[in-house]
Amino acid sequence: SYYALWRDARQSVDACHWSHEYLKKEVAKDPSQYVVRDPHLFESFRHLKRSGRKLFLLTNSFWEYTNVVMNYLWGNPPGVLTDEWQEVFDVVIAGSCKPGFFVNNRLQLYRVQDPETLPTLTHVEGLQDLSPKELLGGGKIFQGGNWENLHKMLSIKSGSEILYVGDHMYSDVIRSKRDLGWRTMMVIPELLHEIDRMESPLAQREYTDIKQLYHQRASQEDQINELSVKLLDMQDREINEEEGASQDDYSEALEMVREQLTETKDELRDKIKRYHELFHPVWGQLFKTGLQNSIFAQHVEKYACLYTSHASNFRFFSPNCNFRCMADVLPHDGLRTVREDIRQQS
Repeated sequence: SYYALWRDARQSVDACHWSHEYLKKEVAKDPSQYVVRDPHLFESFRHLKRSGRKLFLLTNSFWEYTNVVMNYLWGNPPGVLTDEWQEVFDVVIAGSCKPGFFVNNRLQLYRVQDPETLPTLTHVEGLQDLSPKELLGGGKIFQGGNWENLHKMLSIKSGSEILYVGDHMYSDVIRSKRDLGWRTMMVIPELLHEIDRMESPLAQREYTDIKQLYHQRASQEDQINELSVKLLDMQDREINEEEGASQDDYSEALEMVREQLTETKDELRDKIKRYHELFHPVWGQLFKTGLQNSIFAQHVEKYACLYTSHASNFRFFSPNCNFRCMADVLPHDGLRTVREDIRQQS
């Protein structure tokens, strides 16, 4: 059954995440086999750092694995671990237990002692009495904790001062946005493929045909509505003929348009299916279900202030750049465009 498929897949994925001793040890042996390195990542970090921004790393992975992966992303070969990558971050928090990090202010904070030699964890005592400078004076690498600890380290007064970049909708974006009011940026690597497919000549031709069929369907539905109302009106007034057409004429016209609508719907359904197969033969377009936004797209729109394919795309913008949202449009707003088209045609 579909439930059994979902259950087995879910249990397998959960088992992979639970079995840190096996899964992450295998990845750590040679991260290049599993992790796609972005050569512009640290360039982008330095770009932000030079502007005076504070940067923090927040991950659910424990420190040992985090250190290996970050060294690989820095450019070190497998097995070579240095602390050079840490220079761009003001705070590093591993083992954060997201999304609990965002909602449970009772989670305890630990400092990672001797992170480059023999890492050990020591509980951070007296957090309430420590200033940010004192808290970071003993080292900037931590494990566990909660959002209140991070706000204190960075001297944050309001969640909107933070732009949090993550690639997981539930663990990263929704909780931080909804519960803390953080600004959020969703990293969606598949976005490049989506845009590439959308811009292909074949996809553009298919989409043009879909739009034409979509408008054709709407026109036929309007005709059916008008004919149905006219026929019911004649029947209510017990008039057999009006404006040179009888009830039978209207019934025949209504049946003909209904048949045309059925053909249009079938053709439109086939066109949409072929269009989605251009993106993926099984799943189709990531951001759409048919012609409507997918649940994923709705979550991106609602919870991600920004979204992009790579975090390193920051390097293309000034750190002082203001990003503005697009104007919201309701169905009746389209009447303005229709009226403008009518005026131009007249």
